Amino acid sequence: MTLLDLTPRTATAPRLDALPVVVIGAGPIGLAAAANLVERGIDVVVLEAGEEPAAAVRRWGHIRLFSPWRHLVDPASRRLLEASGWTEPDADAAPTGRELVDAYVAPLAELKPLRSRIRYGSRVLAVAREGMDRTRSAGRETTPFVVRYATADGVVEFAGRQNGYGNVVILQHAGKYSTLYAHQSRIAPGLKKGDRVSQGQVIGYVGSTGWATGPHLHYEFRIAGTPVDPLSVTLPVARKLEPREAKAFAQAVQPYKQQIQMLAQLHQTPLEEPAETVAAR
Repeated sequence: MTLLDLTPRTATAPRLDALPVVVIGAGPIGLAAAANLVERGIDVVVLEAGEEPAAAVRRWGHIRLFSPWRHLVDPASRRLLEASGWTEPDADAAPTGRELVDAYVAPLAELKPLRSRIRYGSRVLAVAREGMDRTRSAGRETTPFVVRYATADGVVEFAGRQNGYGNVVILQHAGKYSTLYAHQSRIAPGLKKGDRVSQGQVIGYVGSTGWATGPHLHYEFRIAGTPVDPLSVTLPVARKLEPREAKAFAQAVQPYKQQIQMLAQLHQTPLEEPAETVAAR
């Protein structure tokens, strides 16, 4: 008997085979996982909380890594990148976090096999087995996971009680997109129609109101009022500013542009050498 014989076999089920693998985070590890899955012909969706790949790495981009490039580039990712004409950096050099993103992670995220699979601005809130809690174990290994994530900022379209949904909040996002959160035990105090909410803001608490057999959150992603599978939709990375918004933005940044120009000119102006002085006795 070998160790392979003792290793539990992965459970399979027709429904599991039809669902994508969800990778949390579009950093170097997350995108490497996605590259390996794509190479094997397995559908994948990457959820990234930031607005760009490896957004968390950017925060410590000035720090140099201990590991050189030869230990940082995933083989499957390398094959995808080289097929697009990418040239790998010096294998013995250790990059900074910023260099890691600019020279490796960002180009990888822009490749056609991965670009459409990444959902930016998607902060994961919870991962659980569909329809299960800690007291149920029968069929758990063949039950898919449910990944709940904050979609985007929005405006409260409805906050109250609706028949089978119980206590429910509906948020209207940019354009034709909206989301629904049902069966809440209670809605966040003071939340009402017309309020603006930001991603990650508490809008209610998990419960079992309405037609529910146990505490859970019923989540719907809607396009033009019709519920759809959010993992099957290619969402825009960001919406285009309306003319009045673009004008307001330009006015808001103008003072900062002037300050940046002044600092740039000051930086380019050579400092005068101090005159030599002789201390008098």
